[in-house]
Amino acid sequence: MNFPLLLANRINVKGQRTFSKLIVRVTIGALSLAIIAILLSVAILRGFKEEITTKSKGIFR
Repeated sequence: MNFPLLLANRINVKGQRTFSKLIVRVTIGALSLAIIAILLSVAILRGFKEEITTKSKGIFR
């Protein structure tokens, strides 16, 4: 028996508004926002690291 498929079918009941469907949608939204925030912070930190490295190389030459 495929447990993930059974669970997905129970949550994805067509035509019915269930509380679990709302929870799943809110969770997916929150996870996507968290992943975007992590990627954005990593990109910003890499940019600062490169900028500081180039400036420090320019000072000590």
